[in-house]
Amino acid sequence: MLIGIVNGIIGWILGASAYTSILTTGRVDYGTLALVTVVTTAITVAYFVLLESSRGQTLGKMLLRIRTVGAGGGNPTTAEALKRNAWTAIGILGVVPMLGWIGNLLSLAAVIAIMVTISGNTATRQGWHDNFAGGTRVVRTD
Repeated sequence: MLIGIVNGIIGWILGASAYTSILTTGRVDYGTLALVTVVTTAITVAYFVLLESSRGQTLGKMLLRIRTVGAGGGNPTTAEALKRNAWTAIGILGVVPMLGWIGNLLSLAAVIAIMVTISGNTATRQGWHDNFAGGTRVVRTD
């Protein structure tokens, strides 16, 4: 939720002129909308990669008392965290005019695929993104 709030504020600040242009001229400022998409996607990917690789936990995982561990048992490497969270970059499709909805649809499909693969793997509870990252997993910190 935190990253959504941050991205919402940034989107509002950067996108205000694009939306004003739409309201006043009826034209879409695709350049500004693309900038908003690139910046918010970069922030999202960086948030997950930096926190998981440095601490093993995002703020949400800290609250839930869980953490991500890499294949070696410690914090995931930067490469493992990037692979594990690469699906969050699907939103970058929004930079292509009129294709933003495809990015949203693919993001939803990725989340569903993660939930299904985690639920289907009762032994380790690893999703496809964990396997793609070389064997990361989420564990309780108790």
